[in-house]
Amino acid sequence: MRPLTNAALANAAYSPPSHPAPGDKESLRVDGEDFEVLGRRDAVSGYQGVVYRNIKTNEIIIAHRGTEFDRQAILDGGVDAAMVSARVNAQINDALVLTKQAIKQAEENGYGPVYVTGHSLGGALAQITAHHYNLPGDAFNPYGAAGLAYRLPEGQPANAAPFTNHVMAGDLVSAAGPHYGKVEMYALPKELGVLRDAEQGQRIASLVSLGMKSGHVMSSAVAVQLGDSHRMVHFIDRMTDKGPVQSVLDDPEARITDAEDLRRIAEYRKDIHQLRLGATVLVGGGPGLLRDGVNHLRGTEEAGAYARREAEAVQRAESALKPGERLVHETTEKGSPSLSHPGFAPKSPLQESIESTLDKAGLDPRTDGHPDHALYRQIRDGVSAVDAKHGRSFDETSERMTASLLAKAKHSGLERVDHVVLGDPPSDGSGPRMFVVQGALDNPAHLRASIAVSEAVNTPVEQSLAKAEQTSQAQQVAQHEQTQEQIRTAMRMG
Repeated sequence: MRPLTNAALANAAYSPPSHPAPGDKESLRVDGEDFEVLGRRDAVSGYQGVVYRNIKTNEIIIAHRGTEFDRQAILDGGVDAAMVSARVNAQINDALVLTKQAIKQAEENGYGPVYVTGHSLGGALAQITAHHYNLPGDAFNPYGAAGLAYRLPEGQPANAAPFTNHVMAGDLVSAAGPHYGKVEMYALPKELGVLRDAEQGQRIASLVSLGMKSGHVMSSAVAVQLGDSHRMVHFIDRMTDKGPVQSVLDDPEARITDAEDLRRIAEYRKDIHQLRLGATVLVGGGPGLLRDGVNHLRGTEEAGAYARREAEAVQRAESALKPGERLVHETTEKGSPSLSHPGFAPKSPLQESIESTLDKAGLDPRTDGHPDHALYRQIRDGVSAVDAKHGRSFDETSERMTASLLAKAKHSGLERVDHVVLGDPPSDGSGPRMFVVQGALDNPAHLRASIAVSEAVNTPVEQSLAKAEQTSQAQQVAQHEQTQEQIRTAMRMG
C-alpha cells in the first residue's frame, strides 16, 4: 500500500459519510484507485474510524480519525491533553474494536492484507492497533504511542509488520513522544526558515543577555510559528489557487539534506519532547511517575501479543468460572443464569507487587479516599448480593466483574450505582450480561451500563481499573476546558 494512498484515506476519515442512495454502497476515489466503505464506528468517546476496501485489490485499510478541532473540540482536546498529562487514551478501546471487526470481516470474505492509518491522535491509535494486531501501516504527524502506557517498543521491531511514521520537521505533536515504527521526516522551506531565524535571533539575544541558553521558551515560540506543520494537507496532493501542490511524500525537495538544518530540527524536536515530559511530571505528579515505573517493570510486548491473548480469551470464554476454567450457567427459578464455583491461578509476585504499590499510592479505587471508591463500593456490594442470591461467595471472579462494571459505569457517565442486576439470557444466544443501574429499575429515565459476563470475567482487574482511570482523566480535562471556556466567555462579555 502506497503511503500516499494511506494519507488520502487518513484525510478522508475526517469527512462525514456521503449517505448513498438505498442499495448503493458508500464509495470514493483516492490516489487513482476506487474504494468502498465497509464500516464505520462513531463512539461516545469521540472516536471515529472508517474501514475501506480497495475494490480492485481487496486490500483493507482501517483509518482512525485524528484531532478534529471544529467538531467535538472538547472531547478531542481532552484526549490529547490526557495523553500529555497522564499518557492515556480514552479512545483506544473503540479503535481496537473496529480493528478487530475489520480483521474478522477480511478473514470471512477473503480480503486482505489489512493496513492501518491515521493522522495526529489517529496516528497514535494507528501505532497502537498496528502493534497489538501486528499490522502494517502509515501514520502522519502522530503523537508517539511508545510514550503511552500500552507497552509499545520504540522503533521498528525486526519481527513485526512494517509501520512508518511520516512527520513534518516543525510539527509539535509528533515531536512530543517516542514512536512505534520507523520515522520519515519532511520539511517545507518555511519550516527551515523559521528554525534558522530562531537560532539567529537567539544568538543576538544571548549577546544582550549574557548566559541565555537555548531552551524551552525559544522552542515554544517556534512551535507557535510552525503550527501549520501539523496539518494533514501537507501529505496529500491538492489543488490550490496558485495551482497543484505535490505531497511531501513524493517531493524530493521536502527531504532534509543539509547537516545544519538536520541539527536545528533535532534540537528543536528534542526540546519539545522535554517540554512534554515536564508537563507529564507537573500535571501527573507522583501518580504519573509511579505509572511510568510500573510500566518500566512490565516492559514492552512484541507485536501481535495482544491479539494472541485476545484469541486465547475467546477460547476460554465458555470455561472461565469453574475450576479448570469452565463457565457454568445454572438455571434459577426465574430462568436467569447464575455463576458457579470459580477458580483462578494465584497472582504472580510481580502482579501482587504492582497492585500493592498502586494501592499505597492511592491510585486504586478499592482504596478508601480514592475519588471513585464510593462508586466501587456500591458496585462491589451489588455484585456480592448477586453472588449471595445464587449461593456464591465473593471471590476473584467477583472482583473482576466489579472492576469491569466500574469501568463501564465510568464510561457511561454513572455517578452512583443503585442496583446491580444479572440479566436474563438473550434470545440470540450471545450470553448473559451484568447491569449497573443509577435510579429506580422501573424509572424509564434511569441510567445504566452493562457488560457480557464472559468478557468481564476474562478481563484482568488491573486492566479494568486502568480503563476507569483513563475515563476519569478524559472527563477531568474536558471539565477543565469547559470551565476555561466559560471564564474566557465571561471576560469577553466584560
